[in-house]
Amino acid sequence: MVAAGMRLETLNVGAVQNPCGWFLNTRGRFAMSIRMYKDSLAIRETLLDPDHINLVYGLSDLAIAMLSKRLVTSEMLASLVNDAEPKKDNAIRAESLARRALDICERIRGNDHPATADALLALGRVLLSQTRYPEVEAILRRALDITERVLGSDHLETARILRYLALSIANQRQSEETAILTRRSLVIVEGMLGMEHKDAAISQVAIAATLIQQGRLAEAEPLCRRALEILQEHSGENAPDTEGALIAYGSLLINSGRKKEGKAFLKRAAASRRVQEEAEAADLAEMEAWERSL
Repeated sequence: MVAAGMRLETLNVGAVQNPCGWFLNTRGRFAMSIRMYKDSLAIRETLLDPDHINLVYGLSDLAIAMLSKRLVTSEMLASLVNDAEPKKDNAIRAESLARRALDICERIRGNDHPATADALLALGRVLLSQTRYPEVEAILRRALDITERVLGSDHLETARILRYLALSIANQRQSEETAILTRRSLVIVEGMLGMEHKDAAISQVAIAATLIQQGRLAEAEPLCRRALEILQEHSGENAPDTEGALIAYGSLLINSGRKKEGKAFLKRAAASRRVQEEAEAADLAEMEAWERSL
């Protein structure tokens, strides 16, 4: 039996690993991020009951991390980029984790709790990576209904759901609702976090991608330019979000007939991806060496 003090200390280690996993994920260090999330979840599952509410974020975070390579572009750029489908085993495992998290929330917290809305969002993001857009839309409309009623229409969680809901719609049909939802999300984020915040820049890229699809290139360009400046300042050139902004700007310029400029931005995006992949390969080698030493 684990002593109470050691149990709490071990749980605290697991809790610290989740934000570490998130940070690595934002820098494109996907393999190391997944390892952090797996270790965190393993600690929690060892020490907590199978239906403990504290398992939820570990389950949801790991589910999303397993599909992060695809999510980087699909979540920011909708149908501008057609990435390869995620590996089937990863997709099945991620969906299973996300559905387990949702089941725990619904049984422990109830159908109208913010934690349930958050679990619905995580499941929606997992299904988004599998291009199951009608399912994503239905799930996120339910999550949006919860957050608007319980947290308010101007809450940051509402803004997050609005952005992903807009992406699910954009991948199914041309609709003015997409622009309305993404702009509403941006207004909330800028109001709560400021115009120079990273999340505001990500929303700007999503809006720009929608405008590019609609052929409204003159409206999209200042959004792309501003978002890229913010993301470069916050995350640097070789981060997944910056890569997404470079792709959006490059696509815009090419569609505007400025092919030479557009190709230069896409070349930078490709270089950013290579740096991220090299860092991930180094992480994998380091983890394998560490495991062999045990």
